[in-house]
Amino acid sequence: MDLDAALTAAVEPLTAGADGVRVSVAVLDTGSGARAVHGDGSFDTASVVKVDLVAALLLIAQDEGRALTAVERERAAAVIERSDNASTTVLLREIGGPAALDAANARLGLTGTTAAHAWGLTRTTAADRLTLLRAVFGTESELSAESRAYLRGLMERVEAGQRWGCRRRATAGL
Repeated sequence: MDLDAALTAAVEPLTAGADGVRVSVAVLDTGSGARAVHGDGSFDTASVVKVDLVAALLLIAQDEGRALTAVERERAAAVIERSDNASTTVLLREIGGPAALDAANARLGLTGTTAAHAWGLTRTTAADRLTLLRAVFGTESELSAESRAYLRGLMERVEAGQRWGCRRRATAGL
């Protein structure tokens, strides 16, 4: 079965007749690794870029052969668990700005994401969001097993008012 075609067939009726509407959707079965993507446009990330930023911080610490400092752990928790925008702005600066974020994303396999100085205006694709999720939840990643577990832990403790975006659940068929 062509999963991309099946997803497109499911999505297109939802946008039929809607002039100027652009949609990009990606679905990943974390058990089998099967994925489907509809649309290849890029969109502003808004807060979803916060996972990229903490992943970049973790890659930097790995490269330096060290654990995160207490301040870095506090900042990472604020960014992911509370979606704190001020902490996100500081983290982008501390990792080295948009160029450093682009470099980290490239290491993680993201090919359609471009960082911006205003982090929420970073552009990404639905396919790249799946690539990032694979880097965080999969086993083949530039992120170490410890870094992946740490980031997943942060993502599991997101405050109730900030819980949106990807969901882990089983679905039948496509």
